[in-house]
Formats: sequence, C-alpha cells, structure tokens
Amino acid sequence: MKRILPIFLVMVLVLLPCCSEKPDMELPGQDEIHTSRVVSRCIAEYGDYVYFQKDGRLMRYNRKTEEMQTLCTDPNCNAECFFCSPIQETTQVVDGRLYSYYMRIWDHEYVYAYWDLATNEVKVLLTLPEAETAEIWPPVLHGGYLYYTGQYLREGGSAENPDDYQPYVGRVPMDGGKPEVMCPLESRYQEILLAVTDSKAITSLNYCLYATDFDTDERSLLFDPEEHGLARRYEWYSYLDGYLYMLYHAPGFSEEKLVYEDIVTPGKCGYQFLVKIDIQTGEMTQLLDERIDHFWLTEDTIYYTELGFRVFYIPEDYETNPNASMGLTLSLDTLYACDLDGSNRRAVYTDPLTIFSYKGTIIDNCYYGNLYVHDETQHKTNYDVYGKIDFTTGEFTPAVIEE
Repeated sequence: MKRILPIFLVMVLVLLPCCSEKPDMELPGQDEIHTSRVVSRCIAEYGDYVYFQKDGRLMRYNRKTEEMQTLCTDPNCNAECFFCSPIQETTQVVDGRLYSYYMRIWDHEYVYAYWDLATNEVKVLLTLPEAETAEIWPPVLHGGYLYYTGQYLREGGSAENPDDYQPYVGRVPMDGGKPEVMCPLESRYQEILLAVTDSKAITSLNYCLYATDFDTDERSLLFDPEEHGLARRYEWYSYLDGYLYMLYHAPGFSEEKLVYEDIVTPGKCGYQFLVKIDIQTGEMTQLLDERIDHFWLTEDTIYYTELGFRVFYIPEDYETNPNASMGLTLSLDTLYACDLDGSNRRAVYTDPLTIFSYKGTIIDNCYYGNLYVHDETQHKTNYDVYGKIDFTTGEFTPAVIEE
C-alpha cells in the first residue's frame, strides 16, 4: 500500500487570484489548438503562444503578432507570485493549463501549480517545505497525475539528520487531490525524475538510467552509458512517445580534459553524441555521427547544431601585438535537421552572425526563442535577443516588447 502524505505537509486545491490584471489573450478554437507532445525543459507551447522564463519572470510570445509579454504586470510583485519566481521550472500545457514548479523565496517553500489559460486562475496542487523537496527539476505529467520528487522524515528520525529522510517519487492528481508516495529513490539531490510509464518511474543517477516499479519498489538498471562506450551525460534532454533523447559524451571524457578544452576550444560541451533510449527496454540508438551542441525536437524532426568554433574578428595588429585578442565564438550558426531515426540529414538555416540558444522551440518551420546575434561593427555579441527565424524566407524578426 502506498503511503499517503500527511495533509499538514501539503496544501492542495488552493485557488489563487492573479497578482495583477493580465493582458487579454485570444484562446484558440478546438480545431486550431497547437500543443506539442514533446517535453523539454524551460519552454511550453499552446495555441499561438510560446511560454518561457526570462529575467526571473514568466513570459509569453505571440507567434501571430510577434509580441512578447510579461505575464505579471504588477511592478510591486514579488517572488511569491506564480509568474515571478526566479527559481522556476515550467513543463507542459495540458488541457489549457500551464503546469509549473517554483520556489517562494520568502519562506523557501516549493509549489506545484497550474495556471488556467482560459480563466486566468492559478491553482496550487502541492506545497512542500524546503526540507522535503529535492533539487529543483520540472515535474512529469502522465495519465492524469503530476509526478514529482521529494523526501519524508522516516519514523523516529531526527529532522536535523539528512540521513533520516527517505527520498521518493510522489504524485498528485493534475486536477488536485491527495498526494501519495509511489516508490523510493536512492538519492535526494542527485537522482532526477525524467519520465514515467503506467507502472514505473524512470530516473537518472550518476549518468545511468533506472526503472523503479510502483507496485513492488523493485529497482533495475535500465541504461548504463559505459556499456555503450559513452561517458558523462549533458543535462539537456527531451521526451517523446516513450523515448528519451539525450546527449552523452564520447569515450575519453574527463573533468581534466573538459577544463583544458574549455580554454583551448570554446565550449565545454564537446564530444557530445545524440542518442535516443527506449524507456521500456533501455535499448539505445545513436542517431548522428556528428558532435552535437544543442538539439530541439518536434513530433517528427530533430533540429540540431554541430559543435565547432569560428573566428569573427582579427585585430589589425594581431601578429605584432601579443596582447591583441582574436574574437572567437561557438559555431552554432547553421541549423541542421533530420528525421527521428537520424536519417534525411539536411541544413535548414545558416547565418554567420547568429548563434542559436537551447532556450527555444521550433514550430511550423520557424524557430522561436533566444538568440545570440553578433554585431560586426562593434565586434561584440548581443546576448538574449528573443525573436523568430523563418527557415523558408531566412528572415529574422526580433520580438516586439509589449508595454
């Protein structure tokens, strides 16, 4: 029998009013709804909108009007607000609700909640004190439940002793209700919940993947990168239709080599290979031979940038002045695409002055998200430029900031 968490540890079914009046939003009709089945960190899609976090606040970008809005417009708002917490992980939009996990700075309590896009109400599903939460990570939505990681104090244990806490995977109904413990975990801070099946939790610990049965608590090794000649995993991942898409380092990776190559070759994410892993069987497929830096997933396509670097500025006195510095940057200016099995590789966009960021998404042959745009006249790169790139026309359109 699964453990039901004591009700005084959690707050559920709490409806919160908006902290300020929000801009009007035209919701899509049932036949016009765009919502992605792809699960990625930091970004969500629904209708004509892309939701993301910028400068500690939740934002949305209108793909039709190309306007970007701050969802909370109260200048006196604080980090207690659903929309304004600087420590936040947004997950998906499901049935018109944007689900998120954030920390209230003033009391260090962690809150799982959703924002109803139609009614503009925020509903808190679960609140846990800091002592009973794991490292901040987005929840997993599956089968009408929100799954999360936490820890509870073992019977007879001391609240002052970290070893007296039991880490676990829990769940709470996505509509609200009583939370329950589903299975134990090995580590509070290092073990990460990545996906859920109807009967198991899929977690990552020390770069291996594990499956833990909800009924028996039996834990099994699902995927060991060393068995495939791979090393440490980069933390970015996506999930789609029973597969985790992940980046792993090639053999020979080490922390010492990482530091050295950070100096010699820009970008510490070298030697990354993109693989997909079946969460039922643990079977791994390496999708591309290229070294990958970033990737983005849609329902039928993988978009990615290869690792490399380029020189964008050489001072006139570079050869005679030992103190003159050459301008280098990651070579993320060409975006490639392939099918979900790694076939049909092609370049879809190239601009030597643009560097793609992982904080973006691709919808209908357009990229929406953060970019780094190099200014040749100033010999510098402008960071965190948000906008749209149309792969068909090659046009870049910066977002209009709505006041």
